[in-house]
Amino acid sequence: MKKGFSKLVLALTASAMLLSACTATNNSSESGNDKGSSGGAGSKVLTYAVNKEPGTLDSGKSQDDLANEILYHISEGLVRTYDNKIEPGIAETWDISDDGLTYTFHLRQSTWSDGTPLTAKDFEYSLLRFIDPNTGSAFVETLYDVANAEAFNKGEITDPAQVGIKALDEYTLEIKLARPVSFFLTVLASNSYFYPVKQELVEQHGDQYAADASKMITNGPFKLENWVHESELVLVKNENYWDKDRIKLDGITQLIIPDANTMSSMFDSGQIDYIPDIAAQLISKYPDAKSALGGSSQMLQFNMDGTSPEAGKLISNRNFRKALSYAIDRTGVANAVAAPGTQAANRFILPTTVASAATFHVQFPFQGIGSTADVDLAKSYLNKALEETGMTLDNLPKLTYVAMEGRQKLYAEALQDAWSTNLGLTNIEITVMPTPQAIQATMNREYDIYVQSLDASEDASTILGYWLANGSINWTGWNDETFTNMYNTAMAQMDEGARYSGLFEAEKYLFENGPLEPFLYPGTSYIAKDYVSGIVRSPLGAASQLLYADVTK
Repeated sequence: MKKGFSKLVLALTASAMLLSACTATNNSSESGNDKGSSGGAGSKVLTYAVNKEPGTLDSGKSQDDLANEILYHISEGLVRTYDNKIEPGIAETWDISDDGLTYTFHLRQSTWSDGTPLTAKDFEYSLLRFIDPNTGSAFVETLYDVANAEAFNKGEITDPAQVGIKALDEYTLEIKLARPVSFFLTVLASNSYFYPVKQELVEQHGDQYAADASKMITNGPFKLENWVHESELVLVKNENYWDKDRIKLDGITQLIIPDANTMSSMFDSGQIDYIPDIAAQLISKYPDAKSALGGSSQMLQFNMDGTSPEAGKLISNRNFRKALSYAIDRTGVANAVAAPGTQAANRFILPTTVASAATFHVQFPFQGIGSTADVDLAKSYLNKALEETGMTLDNLPKLTYVAMEGRQKLYAEALQDAWSTNLGLTNIEITVMPTPQAIQATMNREYDIYVQSLDASEDASTILGYWLANGSINWTGWNDETFTNMYNTAMAQMDEGARYSGLFEAEKYLFENGPLEPFLYPGTSYIAKDYVSGIVRSPLGAASQLLYADVTK
């Protein structure tokens, strides 16, 4: 048996892809040693600002990184990430069988924030709920390596007892896999979907579970005290947390400040002590800002059926999608509107992702798409598309580009301009929505073009597995059995080198045939006041990790 209780160091670049920050405030919003806006958080409050409302805080249904940021601080899973490492969470120790198929987690005696015991049954319920098709969770593929999880999620079996997730006693949880997964602990640690939820609260509130602070109970270092939608989320220290003595803060307040200039002014005046994602146009104000590559991959995502029959005919044409892709100056977009540290993406898999012998990019080089526009090639692809569809440039159907508020709106405007300037396309209309509505629109397939941003730092399989036939977030209408078989064949390989080689072939196939085009590897630029310490930036788990942060002002 392999004993797993020590930290597992992961050689990954520390950065972040979501908008988050921390600061100290008092009654005049200038001191880090007085109470925050709730008036009850205590003497040390960090306040961090984001530019939009997070989505659902139901961890089993969460989809966006802003929600993940909050959940990371108010919840704790079996294991957790901190500073690019895997650490024990509620599981104090764990055993891994010699064949790599059985993980036995030994839980510490801990409680929910209301003081009631947290047991292995809570984790069994939460993990089974996540893959239950009635829950409607996204990203369920992340647990498909668990024995019978995929069959249960797809309704092929209906008895949850057949799934390889079982509480053996109050403080022992067993997870059985269908095949060995060398990075399984990383999967459990870096995704908010695997935090426990309290069954009685879920059943009491139904779809309204976690809609506000009174409708959820969690188990992390902090707990949600108040949520004023579109304004602020107030977290206070959880006095029932098992490791509370290591937590220096009495509270964290997340402010929602849509305007970048307002956020900058608040930082300059001392009202905000940390800007996690400085707007591109304001970078020159902060020469001491730090920047780094994040842990996500952004890509153009296309709805192959379109918002109308004519739109579907056009967008499902491979040559049209390639025309849009080659018309983009990715480096120009990155420099103009993206955060410093952002890189043009020439392929889907991140440059920091490791393979069996080196990083995936080094072991399996692939040019993919260029970093600047190739207008002649783009026009050639467009002409082929027009010929194949029987359409003319002057009579193309309207295409709806759905964009979130904030930086994604700037991306949309830059891409729309590139397509108009380089290809003469005037049929692409931008619809800007708040994050939850934009995600819902893509789920409902009410879009033609969308920029998808997905965490891709765990393993090369992560970014590819989302696009399997009938995948839970494959909201594109592309159900390609060839790609699915290539992926599954690769993942069945016991030899890691053979597995990665197979994944590389699947990546190339996705590039040539899929409903996606590589766009950017997002970076971030951030700055903090010198009296704020202990902020950790990481591509694993939450981007801004404030567990052991402090203010000394």
